[in-house]
Amino acid sequence: MERVQRKRNFLSDMLADLPSAPDWCHVVAAQVMTPSPVCVRPEATVRELIGLLHSNRFRHFLVTEPEGKLLGVVSDRDILRLLGLDADSAESRSRLDTTTARDLMSPDVLEVFPGTPLIQVVRTLLRYGISCVPVVEEGIPIGILTSTDLFLLLELMLIGPAVVSQEYAQMAQRLGTLGAMARCTTWESLPKPELASA
Repeated sequence: MERVQRKRNFLSDMLADLPSAPDWCHVVAAQVMTPSPVCVRPEATVRELIGLLHSNRFRHFLVTEPEGKLLGVVSDRDILRLLGLDADSAESRSRLDTTTARDLMSPDVLEVFPGTPLIQVVRTLLRYGISCVPVVEEGIPIGILTSTDLFLLLELMLIGPAVVSQEYAQMAQRLGTLGAMARCTTWESLPKPELASA
């Protein structure tokens, strides 16, 4: 939940910088993307990818060359397809260390640029049935924009940042997470942690 809350904070700040009645045609990918996406080397094994999925709690990896050039995207679904229904079989276990990100990645990646209008990003995701697009500058990923980012933005637009923060504070209290965040009743009073870069 921490990653999602950081993203809510990030998007809330972005919304606060917009005019009270924003022209959504002028909102661009750079304003909504998650900056500094997690990138993996092509030789990373499925076992390593699974470890990263669990520790970072996200669903997509950008596969890059050592110089940073984008090669492809691997999703959690690609890993699930590889392991199949019987993930505990000897065959599936052997794939953990023999299959790499290069083997799994989708090399024909649709990319957007920082200045790509958000509506164009949404249409791209819908048209191609994908759940993320890398945001690139000169072939180097500087961010990633996912369906989760768009859902969180929609949540903030529909019910407002203050309501979301109150719900989060109540949930945090129920889970026993005491402290500053649990006592927050307005969005503006939530701590604004930096987005972690990998």
